[in-house]
Amino acid sequence: MGAEGEWLYRCNRCDLWHPHSDFHKDKSKIFGIAYTCKDCRKNDGDIKPKLQDWEFEEGKLILERMGYNLNEDISKQFIKRVKSKYGVSLT
Repeated sequence: MGAEGEWLYRCNRCDLWHPHSDFHKDKSKIFGIAYTCKDCRKNDGDIKPKLQDWEFEEGKLILERMGYNLNEDISKQFIKRVKSKYGVSLT
């Protein structure tokens, strides 16, 4: 609940909390509003997942523990591993 006593809803795209008025009405959705706020829908071309710092660091840590070199292209390293382990070329 917000400071003025009105309910806040989280946008699925920007992960921020907004009042009901910041969402388009959509009766087919839960609470009768769209899942994304008006600003995110307006900037639809900028769809990128927004990771928090700790999520980004956790991902890097997992990749390092799996033996990937973070200074090189991960996808090329993955393709090389699949080729050597299973004999299948993904390219």
